[in-house]
Amino acid sequence: MVTVLITTVLALTACTTGRSDGAAETSASPRSDAAPSLPYPPTGDSVKREDGIVYRTVDGQQLTINACTPEHPSGTVPAVLIIHGGGFWRGSNTSANMGRVCDALAEAGMAGFSVEYRLAPAHPFPAAVDDLQAAVQWLREPAQVERFGIDPTRIGALGGSAGANLAMELGMLGTGDLTAGSRVAAVVSLSGPTDLTVAGLALGDIGEGRINIVRGYLDCTMIANCPQARDASPLYQVDPSDPPLFIAHSVDEPIPVAQAEVMIKAMRDAGITVESRLLPGRAHAFAYLDAPLWNDIVAFLRASLQ
Repeated sequence: MVTVLITTVLALTACTTGRSDGAAETSASPRSDAAPSLPYPPTGDSVKREDGIVYRTVDGQQLTINACTPEHPSGTVPAVLIIHGGGFWRGSNTSANMGRVCDALAEAGMAGFSVEYRLAPAHPFPAAVDDLQAAVQWLREPAQVERFGIDPTRIGALGGSAGANLAMELGMLGTGDLTAGSRVAAVVSLSGPTDLTVAGLALGDIGEGRINIVRGYLDCTMIANCPQARDASPLYQVDPSDPPLFIAHSVDEPIPVAQAEVMIKAMRDAGITVESRLLPGRAHAFAYLDAPLWNDIVAFLRASLQ
């Protein structure tokens, strides 16, 4: 997992079979070659954008959201929080990848919200998670519901790399109702690290530099003696009340694919629907996002946020 984080910081950055118990069996599989119904990258047509909206001020820092909504919605629409990567240390909600996903969600009939959060090491865990929970609560305020034409009971989260870890944390934290407070009703993870503990570090080759990145995020000198490592790992937050999860991961990328596999198993064991795409090659997070995969993600979000 750490292999994941550091490489992304420095680089800065299954086909599903239904089960009778409501969960989903998953296995690695190639993606469909069927013609996509939605383009990716998006065209940017029929999208209304509002950038730089302040949703929270904390420690004297204004945190912003960029909103993309359908120009001509047919009613209230689901909302999806988009969370950038960058190894928890870098990245921005104004990056090209964030803009593309934001536009693509609006073109798919949803509202996209690319969110800024506080970065490590100045703001270690759980600062970023706190910010994202505040963003979900902000979206549920009547003023935002009316402003953006969104349904406050249908909110999801999508993230890449470190942002995928945060999206999964957002989804797995807490219990109960997925339509209120800071809970979300669907999560999409692109190459997300799921286990930041010593056990997670053993899932792939790591170096001291990468460990230092994780230490900085967790604010620990030694991960072996760091209770935050477990708290910051979505794998250990899973319970039966959690939302459905879509995981995409390359089998030979810097973040070991075992990080995805252990999460898939944990979700399945908890009886939660999980859909996976384990892809050939080394591409990481948004680097492998294309039209076929995007259409799979949109189908998942539509089904989960209906």
